[in-house]
Amino acid sequence: RATLDWSPMPSALQGWTQVHRESALIDLPWVAGVAGNDDSLIVETTDNGMTHIHRLSLAGGDWAAAPPELDDARVVYDPVTRKVIGSFVVRGMDVRYSFFDPKDQAIWNSVVSAFPGETVWLSSMSADHSKLILNVEGPKSGAAYFLLDTVTHHADWITDEYRGLTADDLAPVTAIHYAATDGTDILGYLT
Repeated sequence: RATLDWSPMPSALQGWTQVHRESALIDLPWVAGVAGNDDSLIVETTDNGMTHIHRLSLAGGDWAAAPPELDDARVVYDPVTRKVIGSFVVRGMDVRYSFFDPKDQAIWNSVVSAFPGETVWLSSMSADHSKLILNVEGPKSGAAYFLLDTVTHHADWITDEYRGLTADDLAPVTAIHYAATDGTDILGYLT
């Protein structure tokens, strides 16, 4: 049994206050970062192999779990401040991003709608979030990188992920699930 305790520290850190106490049988929660608005920490916990994201209010120590659809999510960091600005979840061939800032979420929703039927990954972004580098995979783009200007709403092709292969060279990929001999659900990809 392990305990993570944010408690008052001796003399060197006078003035610190405990905002939360958490116990874990095996996997300790870990602080992924500070939320973009500086009012909370983003903490990840693991339960039966599933990662859960929580917001821990720095004001009152309130512990709020993310919605269940964000189970097994990974955090997205701002490229300059390194603060947590959102998360993403991978489910088979589907990648879903959730951003804390409604403006960032609206931009991402537009990005996804601009590449229907394809999987879009955020590879990088400019400091002001006005330019995004996207990795797009699917029947139209193959596997390619694009530079998106969120002000002009224009995406420029940068390069293919696999040199010499075009979308016509790639077969459709489908996520499939099947049971192992012990009943464990296994995700596979059929090409």
